[in-house]
Amino acid sequence: MINYSIDKLIPVFASSYIMRKIYLLLLIIYSTCIVASAQENIYLKTAHKDIDYAQTSFLSSVKAMKMDKGVKNLLTRFLTVGTDSIQRLIQNESSISDDKKLLALNSHAYFLKDFQFSLVSGVFEMYHIRDLRLKYLEMWDCVRNDKSYDHIMRNLGPKRSKLLAQAFKDYPKGERIKDLTIVNVALTFPERIPVFLSANPGFHFTDSLIFIWANRRPSILVDYVLHPRDSLLIKKIIGHPSPLVQTLVSIAPEKNIKNYLPFAVQLMNNEMTLADIDKARQTPSAYFKLIVDFEMRCLDEIAAGGVPLYRIPTKLFLKQYALQFYVKQMNSYHEVSNSIRFSGLNNLRPQDLYYVLVLGDDMMYTSSYLYTYKLLMEPFKKLGSDSLLRYMHYTQARQFIRLAGRYNTLDGFFRQMPRDTLIRLMKYFIADLEVKSDNGIEEVMNVAESFSSMVKDSALLALTEGEITRNYKRCEKLHNFYVMKLYRILDEMMEAVKATESGRDTKGKLSEYLRLPFKQLQDESGRINELVLFYGDEDGISSFSSFMTSFTDTTLWKVDKNEFWYTITSKKLHPIAVYANLPLSEDGDLDRKAQDTLTRYLNQLGVSPHVLIHRGHSYHLQNSVQYVGSMVLLAILGSCGGYN
Repeated sequence: MINYSIDKLIPVFASSYIMRKIYLLLLIIYSTCIVASAQENIYLKTAHKDIDYAQTSFLSSVKAMKMDKGVKNLLTRFLTVGTDSIQRLIQNESSISDDKKLLALNSHAYFLKDFQFSLVSGVFEMYHIRDLRLKYLEMWDCVRNDKSYDHIMRNLGPKRSKLLAQAFKDYPKGERIKDLTIVNVALTFPERIPVFLSANPGFHFTDSLIFIWANRRPSILVDYVLHPRDSLLIKKIIGHPSPLVQTLVSIAPEKNIKNYLPFAVQLMNNEMTLADIDKARQTPSAYFKLIVDFEMRCLDEIAAGGVPLYRIPTKLFLKQYALQFYVKQMNSYHEVSNSIRFSGLNNLRPQDLYYVLVLGDDMMYTSSYLYTYKLLMEPFKKLGSDSLLRYMHYTQARQFIRLAGRYNTLDGFFRQMPRDTLIRLMKYFIADLEVKSDNGIEEVMNVAESFSSMVKDSALLALTEGEITRNYKRCEKLHNFYVMKLYRILDEMMEAVKATESGRDTKGKLSEYLRLPFKQLQDESGRINELVLFYGDEDGISSFSSFMTSFTDTTLWKVDKNEFWYTITSKKLHPIAVYANLPLSEDGDLDRKAQDTLTRYLNQLGVSPHVLIHRGHSYHLQNSVQYVGSMVLLAILGSCGGYN
């Protein structure tokens, strides 16, 4: 700023009336400049103080938190050296105005405060700190320098998007960043789109949200077209420019709309007619093959670098009909001859059988899996088992190998491929856990379930351990703490499997989860409470009868019964209370009603069982797991695949 001297502004003829007016005017201008400059400096100083306060507060929280040492060091450096550097950079940047400096400083203060809250409250996972820090700094540079930032916001996910939107809310671009955050939320939770659009009719990216709705949750869109709740929104849907949306709107009134939904893209491209679908639907295998064909086409498109339409619904429809047409039939007919039980598989191709296996794993009986696997592998005896995975573009390969390990078919699968191919496969199987799935822990479990087969082959075991170590060091160089954590877990699980195989005790952090002291199962009174869940099918009734034979000795057990459950309490030794619902009829979900009534009763008593036992088939497990709350320390999930 220019330094004016009042004395130099007063000429010798200042006594004249005109000169006095000019002098007064200049004095006012000068005073205004001083005040404005002082205010700007005050605002900048205040912004720096806000950052300093946020630094101190955040550092205090980090110090108190239990956190991975590497993550804590990275975060501490960002909060100290990194933040100080940002402040100096802004302060010394002569090419930007004070207003822009203020925006930049405030945005960093906002980020620190919201980041701290998200981390301390558990909203944000500490192992994702590195990625968030990098995305924020990249975004900060783009927003300050008027660069494009769409590539950063794309697929950022709701949590990180919200933190960035809050940080840059004062910028002119802030509103658009907020809108892109809403798009990211919609990609993750498309079922929320109709409510949001009704509440925000002027949303800038309305057409984008409607397309996401159609491309990810078409059944919800079709239902909305049939039962509109907002006249303005339905007009926007009907007038939407996307051919996919228009196709869904056109078929919505059809009587057999559920049969047509899996083929919206083919209908859109005039590759298929409603009559074609009606004809295929009469034969389950023909209908299922059409869905598989489209999924295979999607895989080809992905392999060529494309992004296929309708991929998420297609995978959901594949799973729905794999269970409906094949898995449930195989399971329900498990007491009849194989020729009847597995008759539905006869006309299926290898790619069809592959999807029945990998999509039906949580529901399949062991015998159902083994028969389907044998049928699938028959054509590959001469070609080599690796040719199956290549043919399937390695889609869900970890899932396939995990199941082979679980059902003891992995050894045979490995023996059916050349050794050098097996080595390449194992490297692929273990590498890049962070990019193969949105859920890294799930991928770790997919890999770990194959370890029991690998430990039997010393060369394969050495290769696997070497790949785990190599990938850990790769991530260590990148300071990618989240994936380092994944490979640490994988290493500990391998050690646990090796220890079990050799009869040794498991060591390391994992061993803490393999021991459950008796006292931890007791409530405040010293009693152990157990919840046992039964189901009303034929097997469930038989299982319940067998279960109750354990409590016939009246000197040891007291049994009380009402219309929904039994309460079994011990008379000697350790105090134990077992609450088991009656296996009432599946018709009308009476068995589940009994479970709900029992658990509500326990809640009213203030009883929180530390032990839960699932006594049903694997396809009942989805219902049972809803009762596995934070107080359950031991969950016994049974056989028949229930442990899946």
